[in-house]
Amino acid sequence: MEETRNKTFSLKGEKTIWTMFFCLIIVSIIEMFSASSMLIMDSKGSYTSLFQRHIIHLGIGFVLTFIISNLNFRLFKMQALMQFLWCGAFALFIAAMVLGKGYQGANRSFMGIQPIEFLKYLTIIVTAINLAKHNKENMNPDDALKIQNIWPLVLAGLIIMENMSSYILILAVAGLLFIIGRVSWKKILKFYGVYAVIVSVLLIVGYTVPMKYLEPVHLGRLKTQVNRVTNFLDNSNAEEEYDIYGENAQIISSQVAIARGNLWPRLPGSSFQRDHLQNAHDDFIFAIIVEELGTVATILLVMLPYWVILLKIGALIKRSDMPYENLIMLGCGLLITLQALIHMMVTCKIGPVTGQSLPLISNGGSSIWATCIGFGIIQCAAKTIQKEIKQKECNTKNEKDTQISD
Repeated sequence: MEETRNKTFSLKGEKTIWTMFFCLIIVSIIEMFSASSMLIMDSKGSYTSLFQRHIIHLGIGFVLTFIISNLNFRLFKMQALMQFLWCGAFALFIAAMVLGKGYQGANRSFMGIQPIEFLKYLTIIVTAINLAKHNKENMNPDDALKIQNIWPLVLAGLIIMENMSSYILILAVAGLLFIIGRVSWKKILKFYGVYAVIVSVLLIVGYTVPMKYLEPVHLGRLKTQVNRVTNFLDNSNAEEEYDIYGENAQIISSQVAIARGNLWPRLPGSSFQRDHLQNAHDDFIFAIIVEELGTVATILLVMLPYWVILLKIGALIKRSDMPYENLIMLGCGLLITLQALIHMMVTCKIGPVTGQSLPLISNGGSSIWATCIGFGIIQCAAKTIQKEIKQKECNTKNEKDTQISD
């Protein structure tokens, strides 16, 4: 009885991924305590209340990961159910865009939730199910790009109105899934060519049309996104580029924080730039991590875990013949890893400011919970794949024993 109970309430899935998951959580707890000074000054709160709230967010996230990892993966293969959940998240996103609470110029929150975070994962899951269905039933993979099959991916394009970088991230992950799902390059290039034209037109509109005409039609964020791109590309005015009180203040502060980072770590809480970097707790937390942990510890404790997760997913997929589990698990893993990469690139000024958080480390309820749900789905798929691998090994062993006995 006790053995059955321990088996039921165990951490199921890939052990290495669980180790990386807890490693990121530990880093998140340490660095959030260190990087929250500006947030505390803005909200007039206390370290204790903010730290407790972050711990609660992580605790809820772990519970979500644990519960989802123990579910039957058949739930995530149900196309109708996933599309229904996608429609719910999309409805919340529309509500947030129209009625929601503003954050950094964007209406991202509705009833304390940021639906975009959940919509990202659901869009990738629905896309992966569509591709897996075409591969499983020996259908033409190119048909997966027909509008009746990818309408969630197309409708999710409305995310551009509030957060263009999130939709570009979704398209990047979906594109990799299309390649792995054996969709022809001709179809992929045609599909993404249309989006390239749309994004280009929107950027031109955001650059040329005054803000007073954009805001009434919920396109005011286009101006912000265009400014971010032009600020990144325009290096003509060196004085403005390094003006610590200008538009590039956060980028400059993050670069200073990274430059202050040594090879070896300092003590947690020793960051100087945390008191000057407004979004040190979310959009630029990687800079504070480098400043405090140093280069070696940052690589081992932050950068390496994301890549190890993706490599472990790849190793499982290589041994599996289960298209639904493979594509859904890979989609969630790519979403987490690419988002982390984008966050690091922005912090290091290798790309324009995007507002993408560092998965599982940056402050925020919705972003942490969505990432934890993604981890739960990865572990649920890993658990199913591991069972299949063990069954194959058992069958192979039985066949060999039979041949020897004969």
